[in-house]
Amino acid sequence: TVPESGTNVVFDENSFSSARSVVLVDEAVYVGNLTATNANFAFSGDGNLNVSGSINVDGNADFGKLRGTLVFSASDNNTINLQSAVAGDVVIDGGNWTLASDFETEGNITLKSGSLNTNGHNVTCAVFSATKNAENLNIENSTIVCDSWFTNTAENLTVKAAGSTIALKNSLLTDFLKAEGQHYNIVKNNSAEKVVYSISALPEKTSCPTNAIEGTYVHNGKVTITVGNGIDPFNLLILKLGVLNNKL
Repeated sequence: TVPESGTNVVFDENSFSSARSVVLVDEAVYVGNLTATNANFAFSGDGNLNVSGSINVDGNADFGKLRGTLVFSASDNNTINLQSAVAGDVVIDGGNWTLASDFETEGNITLKSGSLNTNGHNVTCAVFSATKNAENLNIENSTIVCDSWFTNTAENLTVKAAGSTIALKNSLLTDFLKAEGQHYNIVKNNSAEKVVYSISALPEKTSCPTNAIEGTYVHNGKVTITVGNGIDPFNLLILKLGVLNNKL
């Protein structure tokens, strides 16, 4: 039975008559709080699961077969304790969301609006992005492992990143150059091989200033730096005029 919109949903050891039952989500479902403790079952289907309250799901429940989008949308403060990997995309669209456990999805994570606080927990996803209505992103003391990172269109995004690490698989460092005013801590390539990035910028001077990027400055406006196994991790501070300071 599909619950009415905003209904709090609870699964426990008495919810199913057989082990590894399946809850089919084949259309958009809207719930308030979602709780699953000691319930051995799996979510499946292509429908979107929209959650407007806190989610508290232990490792007995399986979200790995839910191919629809998991949407967190609210106007208040809520927590996300989801101890199962997610298969589909995840969207945060309004409200203030705080992680209470590590979070992993095979899909993308999009901070569309509102705020996300990883609360020192680690996050794994394909693409992490924030759009123009995103407000706050706190990844302090967390490690984010993702293929790519795009927050450059989030014009009003406030970022707190002390003690954090962003480990990229595919994304170029130029993605961070486009993100004006966003201060990140350690950003590294997650590959075992050395990767060379070329970053284009309009030169203000004909020589590389002492507090600029470690690398080679040439007069055509390109700065080449080596990351991964090439140099030690460094902090990124992207200023409004596009100047990238090395914070070693």
